[in-house]
Amino acid sequence: MVAPSELQLPGRLLLNAAGYSTGGEGCDARLKGVDRLVCSAALQVWRLLMNLTFGAKLRSFAPQEALLQHVSSLASLSLEVSDSLEIFPRAGELSRLFGRSLRWAQKDLEDAVLKLRSLLMRALGLAPQRPRGTGEKAASAGMPAGASGSGERMQQMPKRSIPRVAGIACSAVSWLHDTWLNLCAVAIVAAGGWLAHQRLSMLNARSPPFLSTAPALPRHASSSSTAPPTPGSPPGAGPGLWSVSCVAAAALCARHGRGVPSRRRLAKHVAKAKAKDRETEVVKPTFDFAYWAEHVDEVQANAENRKFKCDVAEIARVYQEHRGSAFELQQLAKKRNEHAKSMKGKMEPEQRQALIAEGKKIKEEIGSLEAQVDELNQKMSHLALSVPNLTHPDTPIGDEENATVLRINGEPRSSESAGFKLRDHLEIGEMLDLFDFESGAKVSGQKFLYLKNGAALLELALVQWAAHEAVKRGFEPFIPPDLVRAPVVAGCGFAPRDGEATQIYEVSDSDLCLAGTAEIPMAGMFMNETLIASKELPKRLVAFGHAFRTEAGSSGSENRGIYRLHQFSKVELFVVTRSDVEESNKMLEEIRQFEEDLFTELGLCFRVLDMPTEELGAPAYRKFDMEAWMPGLEKWGEISSCSNCTDFQARRLNVRHKEEYNQKGNLQFAHTLNGTACAVPRMIISILETFQNEDGSVTIPKVLRPYMMGMEVLKPK
Repeated sequence: MVAPSELQLPGRLLLNAAGYSTGGEGCDARLKGVDRLVCSAALQVWRLLMNLTFGAKLRSFAPQEALLQHVSSLASLSLEVSDSLEIFPRAGELSRLFGRSLRWAQKDLEDAVLKLRSLLMRALGLAPQRPRGTGEKAASAGMPAGASGSGERMQQMPKRSIPRVAGIACSAVSWLHDTWLNLCAVAIVAAGGWLAHQRLSMLNARSPPFLSTAPALPRHASSSSTAPPTPGSPPGAGPGLWSVSCVAAAALCARHGRGVPSRRRLAKHVAKAKAKDRETEVVKPTFDFAYWAEHVDEVQANAENRKFKCDVAEIARVYQEHRGSAFELQQLAKKRNEHAKSMKGKMEPEQRQALIAEGKKIKEEIGSLEAQVDELNQKMSHLALSVPNLTHPDTPIGDEENATVLRINGEPRSSESAGFKLRDHLEIGEMLDLFDFESGAKVSGQKFLYLKNGAALLELALVQWAAHEAVKRGFEPFIPPDLVRAPVVAGCGFAPRDGEATQIYEVSDSDLCLAGTAEIPMAGMFMNETLIASKELPKRLVAFGHAFRTEAGSSGSENRGIYRLHQFSKVELFVVTRSDVEESNKMLEEIRQFEEDLFTELGLCFRVLDMPTEELGAPAYRKFDMEAWMPGLEKWGEISSCSNCTDFQARRLNVRHKEEYNQKGNLQFAHTLNGTACAVPRMIISILETFQNEDGSVTIPKVLRPYMMGMEVLKPK
């Protein structure tokens, strides 16, 4: 139950805002009933608005203090926001939206105040008698007739009017409620702008000036009210406030007169608007043609070492021709501008006709040359797609046999050392009822399966454990989409449409593809972005996703079981660094060490390989593979890799960086790196075959047991 002392001040503030003075002889007695009703409704509206705007933390504030604070804030918003908005890149647009919504909200408030004043005076029976000659003047001012003037004579409120007071007062407060929603949306814009600038510093000791400044009490307010909230207790605000606030004013502009959209509708509006803008976004690759033209032999030899078919000499020739045509086009453009200047002023008709004819000729030449430049640019860009990245000087040259073994961790297990005949993962899976290939083939086709029982729990445990370890190392967790646009796939260097034996699944009647690795959507996240190196780089990300691969050309006994599938899960590492080879190489070593630590903690026997040129994909500058010893298969099998792609992907996805926010020009293409923390099927193979026991059971590695409900052993049923 609300105490009477809590009702008094807000109610009188509302009546004061309506233009009715609560002072005067005999006034308090007549206002007592309506005061309580109006105040009660006002407090309910206020709590609703505060929950909507700033969250539940304001409930701890005294209602009258919060009301005073908010009224003062709204009164000074225009001054505070004008300063805070100037620091944002889109300040002009946001400022215009704020100004429009503020003007509309103020107009609505004026209308609401006039209506409330009129309704209350009529309901209380206090409508003044109109002095002669003042009706038209008052009406023209947009106020109830007789609402102004010093000659008003108040009427007594008839007793029969008392039952109508509650309904009319609630209607008036409802009117103000709608208006306050508009004003609160404006407040969200202001608070959001400030919070974005301060990096949510409201959670620290300081609070925004328009929330910490002590408000001045309005006229006729009670002098016995308590002090406003202290600056150290600002309202809480969630991190999603800024995204809502940026659109709040725009939504008001579009929906003026129909109220303010709910948070849910605002969030939907934000997501829809952003998605519509981004789904039509085009990425334009930027190839290093100048370097290729100057180092034709080096780039050609690098491509041949990596078994990539490309003609660097032809690319250089087309590039030089393109440069010449572009320069000629530039000169023609200058000539056209000079010709346009010569057309100004008075001249003979014959001379003007000659200049017009010359202008048409220049226009035709420019049109022809523009078409030629565009054609050369398309040809040059198409040829460039076949050129792989440069290669680290320490990378071995040749095929897989030339890989350099950097280290071996642990001793390979054999039947002799185990004391019994070691089984492969298929035999173990049959004994433990882990795989359902028959249902997978029936539902999806060959090389699909259902993981069940212990295998399903193992996947969940491996994913959670690997992700948690990555987060502890400073990686930010993500779950990306599995469908990505073809330009993003191509920008990552996978060429999904033109490759002879593509590993990419394509969605018909669409430019979407199924991601072959989480590296693709993670790289696409930064497409057409400019990062602030001093604040944002390096970016360490870890993503769980599903990998879809056609596995074209892969067959044989070494690929049987779950070693090579069309769909599997994995935890992927992705890093963005500055455009510095030394820095990205150092990051590659960090990723490799993290992967080695993971497999060491699992207790696997594995080796680290520096992969040769013919084993590098187009994006990789250098690549390390981790291969685990699989006792049942009696071979080393790849379970992980990590690569430094330098600026290969960044040039194709337009991922740039600058050192500081205010820096002009000198944008650099970032370096990207990727690594596999956990490829689930092959990790399951390694665990089943490495930790198998003679009775067919499998001992679960200690680091996974907390994620497997405390299970220590997988036993045959």
